[in-house]
Amino acid sequence: MLRSDLVPVGYMNEGRWKHAVEIHQEAGALPSTFDLTGFLYEFNPLKDLKWACNGLTISTAILFISLAFLYYNVRLNRRLKYSLERVNHLSQHDSLTDLPNRILFADRLQSDYFESKTRQETISIALHRYRSLKSINDGYGHQEGNEFVVLLEGFPNASGALEVAKKIQASVSTPISHGGA
Repeated sequence: MLRSDLVPVGYMNEGRWKHAVEIHQEAGALPSTFDLTGFLYEFNPLKDLKWACNGLTISTAILFISLAFLYYNVRLNRRLKYSLERVNHLSQHDSLTDLPNRILFADRLQSDYFESKTRQETISIALHRYRSLKSINDGYGHQEGNEFVVLLEGFPNASGALEVAKKIQASVSTPISHGGA
């Protein structure tokens, strides 16, 4: 009925098919109740791709939700990491001077002690008490002591550590003033 060189394969003209049905009904070849519904291919690209559009919409929504969750999780992890670092720092440093405190000193002393045993080196501790800092600490409401401890490591014998301790003592023995006094 259709010449494929003139009409592309799959082309259907509804009017032509209705006319063919009427002719066959008049001839008695088809019943008068014959309906073309479901017989003709209805090309509707939007209807045919509706499932793809729905799938793409759902996939895009899932992607955005996943990215939002990932972004929130990364920010939360950064804040948690910063908070943990801050708590760790505060637990190991003096709140007024930000100098290392006894907890950090004990930790370093223990690790340096074991390391010095393996390297066969000596470790030395220099302790200096500042009685004049009591008035400054009391003025700021600071309850900590007025002593400073220096851990000296990496010396093959005690004489090297003694030289460093003497230099520290010389540098801290110069008077300082606080608040114009």
